[in-house]
Amino acid sequence: MTDPQPQTGPSRRPTPGPGGSPALIVVPPVVVGGRERRYAIRPARLALLLALVFAAGAAAAAGIATTAWVASGQGGLREQVTGLETQVAALQQQLEELRTQAAGPGATDPVADPTPEGAEEPEKLALRLPSADTAPTIRVAILRTAGSVELRGEGLIIVTGKDKAIPMPGGLAVARRGPGGVFVEGVGTLPDGTPVENRLGAIEVGGKPFPGRLELHRQGDELLLVNELDLERYVQGVVAAEVPSSFGMEAKKAQVVAARTYALMQRAGAEGPYHVTATVDDQVYSGAAGDGPTRAAVATTHGEVLSQDGYLVSAYFSSTCGGRTEDPIHVWPDRLTRGVRSVACGFCDDAPYAHWSHDIAPARLSKALADAGYEGVGDVTGVRIRERSPSGRVTILEVQTSDETIELSGQDLRAAVGWTPLKSAAFDVKVKGDSFEFEGSGFGHGVGLCQYGAQGMDQAGRTYREILGRYYPDAKVTKIY
Repeated sequence: MTDPQPQTGPSRRPTPGPGGSPALIVVPPVVVGGRERRYAIRPARLALLLALVFAAGAAAAAGIATTAWVASGQGGLREQVTGLETQVAALQQQLEELRTQAAGPGATDPVADPTPEGAEEPEKLALRLPSADTAPTIRVAILRTAGSVELRGEGLIIVTGKDKAIPMPGGLAVARRGPGGVFVEGVGTLPDGTPVENRLGAIEVGGKPFPGRLELHRQGDELLLVNELDLERYVQGVVAAEVPSSFGMEAKKAQVVAARTYALMQRAGAEGPYHVTATVDDQVYSGAAGDGPTRAAVATTHGEVLSQDGYLVSAYFSSTCGGRTEDPIHVWPDRLTRGVRSVACGFCDDAPYAHWSHDIAPARLSKALADAGYEGVGDVTGVRIRERSPSGRVTILEVQTSDETIELSGQDLRAAVGWTPLKSAAFDVKVKGDSFEFEGSGFGHGVGLCQYGAQGMDQAGRTYREILGRYYPDAKVTKIY
């Protein structure tokens, strides 16, 4: 290219080169009176410049066309992506099936003992050990009522959606069952399962503080209150309710491990809005634990459970075994259990209910059996024990009436008459005046840990692992989180 301005010194005029004689391009002045500009460009360079301009224009046009094509073809592209995702999911499923086949039969069955051919599937209570980095949550049914219930807490709120809540004036919510859900005074009808939280602490129900959050459920004609909370805080509440505060630290730690194991076992097999109840049907739970020793027992055994061969142990427990624990098959013949069997205790002789007696009149016994659903109950004329388990508990009992003879187990009789009057199935019966006198030993079903036996071992200087080893001889303590 030539310089448009005259130069002094050697001439700058271009000379013909390999590209041929240069073409002269004249650019008019941009202002009146200005000077025109002249450029000399070789033909080869001019062709290259034109080619570049053409290519740039073609690229821009192609970009516009591509954008329009993508916009118009998005729907088809989405369909193709969806189809590919479906194919990938199918391939993953096939791969998982091949892995299962390669692992062998029963590799993914949560029950260790295979069901014999032709037999019914057993209840899956002996489940594989769960794995978790932190303690899971558990859901506890704490209250059923056909009436209303008061929930209290300074920061009480009704959660109505994600990041949406209704603060309750005065920290009080009065709830009851309602049509199509639950009803909260001052709020109205809410969906089943509506959460209630206290952002400043626990929620008080019936004078007891419950950590975590509560859910309002309608079940039939009743309001069901479910407490969802961290498993470790739940175990604190269980131990505080299940054993006296006077128990030693090692006895409490043994109870903690058993309670945690039982909770996880029930959690894995539960269906419906809750995993366990807060009563003796599962484990007694009365909300937040206030005493330091109980919290310390939970903290020092954090995440520890009873296991056998990679499965949770059936960690049942009762107050007092009366000298020997019971084999679970004699209490729950249809349940699958693991790691628990009848063993000698020898440490609960000084328990409050090591020995007991209770009188029952014939008329009261007749009414109790009729109320429990037994048919053909006339006037009771006699009671006879026919069979006992090896631990000495009654397995078959005959109640003779004026209409017919009723046959049931000692546990069935306890369920009909009451768990507290007849404290265990390890009893004898005789006529005493106008009544039947039941004399027995122990309190509870007698399976697994003997709570007062654990306290006796604690006082004898045994550790919680030694206590658990006595009552669950086939199990070991395993930390899972």
